[in-house]
Amino acid sequence: VTTPKDCPEPIGLDKTVDDAWNIIANHIYESSSPSGSYRKPLILISRMARGGKTTVLLALFDRIKSSGVNVMFISFNESSNFMRLEGESEEEAFYRVIITQLVSRIQWIFRKSCFRLGNS
Repeated sequence: VTTPKDCPEPIGLDKTVDDAWNIIANHIYESSSPSGSYRKPLILISRMARGGKTTVLLALFDRIKSSGVNVMFISFNESSNFMRLEGESEEEAFYRVIITQLVSRIQWIFRKSCFRLGNS
């Protein structure tokens, strides 16, 4: 995990990631029923500005990936262009952002794979 230069060893990072991973691990393999009767719980990570949210998320992301689970990163910050289009519902806007980020990630993986294949 890359950490800020001014805080090379964030206090409580391992415990925070362990706690979040335990919640995720308890629910990750539960199957979601078509009726929606089982929904995986939401994990909210919040802190004040410069409080280490991104550091925690990156460490948690690494932990989940290392367990063999595929991870999808979705951002709603200013770089995601998350704004509703005229006539678009909040749900439609949400799905549009997810699809846009998935397509961008797939394109990145494809370009990286093609580069590797072409230069191996």
